Amino acid sequence: MILELIKMGCNLSEEAKKDSDLESYRLRLSFIDKNGIKVIGDIMCNHMPVTIHTDFQYDAEDGCTYCYSANNRFGIKSSDYPYTKAGLLEFINKISLIQYNEISIME
Repeated sequence: MILELIKMGCNLSEEAKKDSDLESYRLRLSFIDKNGIKVIGDIMCNHMPVTIHTDFQYDAEDGCTYCYSANNRFGIKSSDYPYTKAGLLEFINKISLIQYNEISIME
């Protein structure tokens, strides 16, 4: 499966590109978590070291969305993963119902 990401921020600086192949400081995505709940949100770049930071919204049973950190929900710290395609796939696959093996980045 392909995890589709949409560029939402500035392109990475030349310095950051040395440690990341994700192209943009902020990327939007959506997926279904292991509990079957739809998640939408952003993956962002932390600096020094270049690691993943998340801002996710989960669908609530009443149809509203609310912010909820995936780190707290599954006991996984996104900042433990490098801001790379491989790091993002490893992180998302730990919390996603669908397992992804490729990333597509769209403008």
